[in-house]
Amino acid sequence: MFKKDRIYHAGQQRLTEKTEELKHEFESFQLIIEKSLDPSAETIAYLKIKKAKYMFLLKEMRYQQTLQKNK
Repeated sequence: MFKKDRIYHAGQQRLTEKTEELKHEFESFQLIIEKSLDPSAETIAYLKIKKAKYMFLLKEMRYQQTLQKNK
């Protein structure tokens, strides 16, 4: 039982770290594009991909937290 809890908490920690990492990447890339005079369609698409990844992990983290509260 305790091994499962350790594995679960380690996964939660990795999820939190990855979400924070993607948040910083997304925000810094967004600032660069906002300051750019004429961003290409490719860079805008890359920004949308980064945002989608970040939003997915954020929703997953919130979902995991609600599951833990309901236990």
